[in-house]
Amino acid sequence: MIYFTQMQGCRIDDANGQFAGYLRDLVFVDGKKKAGISHIILSDENNNRKKISWAYVSNIGLNVDREVITRLQLNDPLLKIHPLFVAGGELLVGDIMDKQVVDIDNVKIVRVNDVL
Repeated sequence: MIYFTQMQGCRIDDANGQFAGYLRDLVFVDGKKKAGISHIILSDENNNRKKISWAYVSNIGLNVDREVITRLQLNDPLLKIHPLFVAGGELLVGDIMDKQVVDIDNVKIVRVNDVL
């Protein structure tokens, strides 16, 4: 199982190994049973926030000993990827951390500490 806090802040490189930025957040789409990740939000060397489709993520580097994600690898060079601007109203993992959510299937309130 991967937790968001294990990924947050990890390095993101493109297919050529060029630095793209650091992971800041994840955009998710609510589903019937589980939510799916649709985009990553990164901050580049100028601290600009950009949104890139999860489909561009080709590899997740994991340090098993420390149980932490070390980097995300994109499947295309950065020049071929057209990032989007972060729009208001999107569901972000960071926005629900440390909040109370209602599980409507089991009708209970759960505190969200870490999700994925």
